[in-house]
Amino acid sequence: MCIHRKLALLFTGLLSLLGCGSIAQASTLGISSAVVNPGGNAALGLTLTVSGTAPAGLEWKIVYSSAQISGISITPGAAAATAGKTLSCSSNSGMSNCILTGLNTNTIGSGVVAFLNVTVAPGTTTASIQISNTIGVDAGGNGLSVTSAGGGTISVPSLLPVTCSPAALSAGATSTCSVTLTQAAPAGGSAVTLASNNPLLTVPASVMVPVGATTATFSATAAASIASNQSVIVTATLGVSSQTASVNLLAPVLVSGVACSPATLGQSVTSICTLTMTQISPAGGSAVTLASNNPCSRYRHR
Repeated sequence: MCIHRKLALLFTGLLSLLGCGSIAQASTLGISSAVVNPGGNAALGLTLTVSGTAPAGLEWKIVYSSAQISGISITPGAAAATAGKTLSCSSNSGMSNCILTGLNTNTIGSGVVAFLNVTVAPGTTTASIQISNTIGVDAGGNGLSVTSAGGGTISVPSLLPVTCSPAALSAGATSTCSVTLTQAAPAGGSAVTLASNNPLLTVPASVMVPVGATTATFSATAAASIASNQSVIVTATLGVSSQTASVNLLAPVLVSGVACSPATLGQSVTSICTLTMTQISPAGGSAVTLASNNPCSRYRHR
């Protein structure tokens, strides 16, 4: 009987069954997409959408770049388990050929027939998996046309430029900095490593971007004492992606000298005094307190 021929031939390749019966309306096989952290793992669903006659067996080929994907395993999905089918795959570098069959005539309904459990290679920012050579067989041994509904894409978030506000800090002050991903963080969130190139500005070792979010904030705090103005680089790193922000540390504005001319005064005579600061005053100026140790002298700001 044709059904017996089908059971025997499924294990050596369903292509040979195209001569047993006519080609029916096409169902489709498609691969889902996912977002993962650098070097992370993803489970992509291989989904069957039945159109017309439901298949009792399936065959397909998965193709991918071994430079982008360092490991892959293929396991049965719920639709395969419900139909009592067994999945058998043979893999070489960059490809896997799979047959889904069973010692029964149960048909496979729409749903996930297999999971592609993928490990992304370090340094990969995007990877694709394509499906081809799709074919099916019905319960009576007739070949069924199954078409590809498209491959899957694995995306790895990268970093956009880091921002810090305010970008200039005096001693003991704090700036709020933000890291932003190019896409929402995957399950478990994305841990971004942080570093400062100057011990006078401290940042946490890392910040977590929560799952589904694209942004996280952290504090950058200036030391209690800053001897001179200097610029500090804050670096954020996620995988091979790295971004920086510059924060300026401002030393305090101090009085370095006072000079009065003339230096000797008679009764009701005025002297003009000049203050010299250690550096240019910031926006808004610097308020300097004045005092005299003799009530016979008075001063006013000019």
